[in-house]
Amino acid sequence: MLTRRTFIAAMAAAALLRTLPSGATEPATVLIEVIIDNGGTVTEEDAPDLIRAFFANLADAPGRAFRDARIDLITTARPYTVWSGTPEDLYAHGREVLELTALTDHCSDLGRAFGQAEQNLRVGRPTEAHLFVVSPLIDARYPCDAGPGITLPQPVPPDLPLARMVVQYSIRTLGIFGVHPSQEAVWTDYLDDAGVLGRGRSGQLDLVFLGFSQSQAYLARHRLFERED
Repeated sequence: MLTRRTFIAAMAAAALLRTLPSGATEPATVLIEVIIDNGGTVTEEDAPDLIRAFFANLADAPGRAFRDARIDLITTARPYTVWSGTPEDLYAHGREVLELTALTDHCSDLGRAFGQAEQNLRVGRPTEAHLFVVSPLIDARYPCDAGPGITLPQPVPPDLPLARMVVQYSIRTLGIFGVHPSQEAVWTDYLDDAGVLGRGRSGQLDLVFLGFSQSQAYLARHRLFERED
């Protein structure tokens, strides 16, 4: 059984990274879209630890149910698919995946990152879809070093396709981790108005929406997916 400890140990081993061009897909019944915010809006000192804990948890996805699932990794600093693979691939190539998500002082384009995830779902046409986001949910798209700067709380980007994605692709799991305190109310209102919270309350959607410290505690105590084997 994969564990967080063995995952972290495996990150020290060199391995060949399997990457796909932006939007490229391989047949998969289950798609797991992952958006990692690695731009300059991420300011928490322990943010790399949170990302590491998230990947360790994801790599431990139940084998029978997710053996052939495809994970598409998208970053906000480079808002396209930077890596694709199975949970087993993630376990084997953890170090390279962490390098791809290393924090930078670059822009952070949430709109394009979510748009890439939507494109992957549209092309892949999975029978089961899950979406995870590790981000303070602060949009700083190019040119992020121009203009008056960012004022918080910041409105949800108007071009964000999240609400449409949840309904159109019947997303089963939506996990959003590391939300900035100033953005929690704004995004909660957005999710409520879009009917996403309602889908969570009705059991149509497994919804997790947590701030940074809450996310640390959750990932230490819970699995992203329930184990069935």
